[in-house]
Formats: sequence, C-alpha cells, structure tokens
Amino acid sequence: MSDGFGTYPTVEVMENREPGAIPITFDVDLRRDEFVKFSKVMTQMSSPKTYGCAFIGRSRIGMFIPAVVCIVLMAEHWRTSGEIDSLLFALFFVYTLSCIWNLIALPRRIMNQARMDYDEVLLNGQTYFGRVMIFPNRVEKHSERNNVTIMFGSDVQYLEMREMIVFSSPNHPSIIIPARCIPEELAVEIRKLAAAGISQEHNGRMWIKSEFVSIYEGPIALPVMPSEGDDLSAVNVYAGYTKSEFYTQAIENGFRAFSDKLLLHCILASIVSIYTFMTAGIFLAVIAFPLLLVAIMSGMLIRRFMRAASVWRADEDHGISVTMRASEAGFIFRIYNRDTPVYVAWQMLDRAVERPSYIEFYFSDQILRIPKRCMNDNVVSEIREMTNRNLNLGN
Repeated sequence: MSDGFGTYPTVEVMENREPGAIPITFDVDLRRDEFVKFSKVMTQMSSPKTYGCAFIGRSRIGMFIPAVVCIVLMAEHWRTSGEIDSLLFALFFVYTLSCIWNLIALPRRIMNQARMDYDEVLLNGQTYFGRVMIFPNRVEKHSERNNVTIMFGSDVQYLEMREMIVFSSPNHPSIIIPARCIPEELAVEIRKLAAAGISQEHNGRMWIKSEFVSIYEGPIALPVMPSEGDDLSAVNVYAGYTKSEFYTQAIENGFRAFSDKLLLHCILASIVSIYTFMTAGIFLAVIAFPLLLVAIMSGMLIRRFMRAASVWRADEDHGISVTMRASEAGFIFRIYNRDTPVYVAWQMLDRAVERPSYIEFYFSDQILRIPKRCMNDNVVSEIREMTNRNLNLGN
C-alpha cells in the first residue's frame, strides 16, 4: 500500500474500513459530463442577481408575458390600421431576445464555458484527480493542481443529487464527489457527517436535490495522461501547413462556430422575417430569412479568414506547423508559436474523421487537421489503429 495517488486507498483498504472511521478517505476524478452537470445545477441554484436582468425572479415563464402582450397589441393595431407600431415591435424584439438569452443562449453558454474550462485543465497536462478527506469539521481535497480545505462554517453548502455530492463555499473551489467514486454506505456516512458539522452553524445549507445513487465499481485510479517520456509505441508526426490548408482549416472552424449557434441565428432571422411580412409582404419576408442567415454566416467566415490571413502574414517567414505525438494515452501537440505543449487525452476528443487527404481531430470546439502527405502509410495505419482502439474513427 502506497501513499501515491491511484494506489491508496486500495480495494482491501476500502473493503476492510471500519464503519465510522475518521477521516473518510477516498480518491475521486471528474469527467467532462459530470463537470458540465455540476455547472448547470449550480447555476440553477444561484441567486437571481447572479445574471442581472436575465432573470426575473426565479420563474422564467415571466419573461414571456411582456412579449405575448406586445404580440397581441401589434396584431390588434395591424388589424385596425394595417400598419405595424414601431415602438411595440421594438419592445417585442427586446423581450424576445431576453427570452432567447434566458432560455436558450444562457444555458448553452454556461455548458459550453464549462466544457472549455474542463478542457483547459486537461490541455495543460493536468487532471481533476485527487484525494478527498472528510473530517467532522471540514472537507479536504489534495491534488496536483491545488489543495482545497472547506471548513464547515456558515457559508458552506452541501448539495446532494443522483449523480454526485458537492461541497461548496464562496471563497474556495467546490469539491465534487461523483457517484462512481464512492459506495452507497460511504455516501450515507458523508451525509451524516456533513449534517452534523454544518448544522452546528445556523447559516450553513444542506441541499438534497435528489437522493444519491452510487454506481461505484472500485477505487478510482490515477488517469493516464499523454507524456513526453520514452514510449516506444508513440507515433511522432510533423505537419507543415500550406497557405490554402491553413485558410481552409480556419474557415471550417468558422462554419462549425456558426452551426453551434444556428438555432439562435434562425430565431433572429424569423423575427426579422415576421416584421418584413407585416410591413412589406410575404415575398420579401421569404427572401429576408435566408439572406439574414447568409449575412451572419458570411460575417463570421470573413472574420475567421481575416484573422487567419493576419496570422499567416506574421509567421510566413518560418511557416506554420504542428508537431503531434500520439500514444495510447492521447496526443501531445506542439504548436509553432507556443512554448507550452497542448495535451489531449482520448476522453477529450469529440470524434476523429479520416478523409482521403487528411485525418481530422475534433476537440474543445476546434478542428485539428493533419495532412496525410506529412505521414507515410505505416504512420497513417498506426494512427488509424490507435484511434480505433480508443475512439471511433468515422469516414
């Protein structure tokens, strides 16, 4: 038995642990979907003032009432006079945007930001793995990133739901315990210990959103991250991009960014089309919808193209390139203008696609395209087999 992460507590220690032994000690890790779920729930539980006017009280249905009133008044004014009241339409537009932001854009932004925050840690070669120790008066987590201690004071919140247990405090990072990290009997002990400690302080909060359901299968092992050490099975690739390849990749990233917000763009285009229909007729309304979508997409693509052109001009002398090291643990990318490598574990990849001339890796809202002309057939075959073992490689 060792004190190193991933080897303690061992299965024997967990099974032979005396009930009620203090501190309660176990290892935890965090997947991306668990981190996104945590961020979503914590946002829903936040005070309405957290996002200003985006929340009106705690009832989101209240956002629709002014918009519906404006629609009714506009319809009545149009029926009697044949014209659209500009002030009512402006109010309708503002209220509708508020609804869209509150019900669609804000939740998606929170989830996307959570994914980016999670990936940022892994891209820097770190993990969310750590050891949690729970005492009668505090909870601690020790990891390679940081050490967190949350005292059971007046500002502590204990949140329990089906997928996880969370200890949070305004002045400290939250400590998250996923359901796969602890058995059911340990969760009961944690709940009792937290209730006894937090209840001593009158302002502490115990939130039980839903009963915790353990999916524990054994102690959590230390995640294997890509390493620059000696690995005879690793594959190294150097890819230098041509001007057309670099521009194409930038534009395709722009298409992906546009597609991610397509629903929002369609709603905005629909509002403009409705106004056009009421003021100029159905013919122009039908034309206005696709024209606005094309205009938005063109603006995003032009912006990406101009940014890519600026980067290419600045680095044209020494070229734009990336060095990739692929192994069973994941990838290490060294970008031409970055001193710090980018670490991409397999679980971070959304998907990988093999094209006739490229292999594309999709991760963290980005596309990394490796031209096959930079690899011989054996390297392409090794990367294909490695990817198929760890991820589905689509065509």
